[in-house]
Amino acid sequence: MAMSFCSRSGAAMANAASTALLIGDWDWVDSAGRELDIEVSEANLGSMWGAVQLIMLSIFRGDFDGALTEIERLRLAVGGRPDPQTQSQLIDLEFELALLSGDIAGAIAAAERGIAMGIPGQASQSAVVGGRAGIWARDVVVVRRMLDVARAESLGRLDAARADALEAAAAALEGDHPAALDGFGRAVATMREVGAAFDVALTQLDRLIVMPDGPGSAEAATEARAILERLGARPFLERLEQAVATAVDEPTEAEVVLG
Repeated sequence: MAMSFCSRSGAAMANAASTALLIGDWDWVDSAGRELDIEVSEANLGSMWGAVQLIMLSIFRGDFDGALTEIERLRLAVGGRPDPQTQSQLIDLEFELALLSGDIAGAIAAAERGIAMGIPGQASQSAVVGGRAGIWARDVVVVRRMLDVARAESLGRLDAARADALEAAAAALEGDHPAALDGFGRAVATMREVGAAFDVALTQLDRLIVMPDGPGSAEAATEARAILERLGARPFLERLEQAVATAVDEPTEAEVVLG
C-alpha cells in the first residue's frame, strides 16, 4: 500500500471492490489494496468501507489471522460508533470469519444481528448469509427462517435468485429433490446471467452440501471448483472437497435397496 486516499475515494473504492468480489475479479481488489493506503479513522468513514472489502478478501482467501488483526485495528480506529452502517460492516466481517473458521452458531448469530438492524438491503444480505450457515449445518429450520426474511427484503434479480437458492436448499433438506433441483437450476441460471460468478460457485457448493449425490452433482462440482480455484478461495474449496467426498462415501439409493 503506497498512498493515502480520502473518504470519498474510500467509498468509491469500496463500491468497486464489492462489485469485483461479486463478479469474481478478486485480483483487482488485491492490487487496488496494495496500491492504496487506506487510513481508517472515526472521522473518515469512507476509508472504513474500503478497508472492509480488503479484509473480506483476506477472509475469502483463508488468511484468518491477518483478517483478525485488521478487524481489531478497524474497531479501534472507528471507536464506538453506534450508527447502523458502521456496525453492519463489522457484522459482515464477523459472519464470514465465523462461517469459514467453522463457528456455524456464531455465523448464524451474526446474521441475526444484521437482520435486526433493519437497514434497507442489509436484511436480505444478512438473511442469505445466515441461510448459508444453516445449509452448511444442514439445519432446515434456520434455512426456512432466513428464507422468509430474504424473500421479504428482496430488492432485485440477484436477491431473488439467492432466495430461490435458499428455498431449493430447504426443499432438499426436506426430501423434495425435484423442487430442489428446479430451484437451484433457476437460481444459478439467473446468477450466470447477471455475471455473479462468486454466487454461482457458492450456490453450486450449497447444492452439493444438501444433495451430494443428486443429478448433476458432478457438473455442479466442476463449475464451482473452476471458479473457486481461479479466485484462490481456499476455505470454500476445502468445503467443496468435503462435500464431494461425502458424495463418494454415501451409498446411492440403489445400493441401499440392494444392501
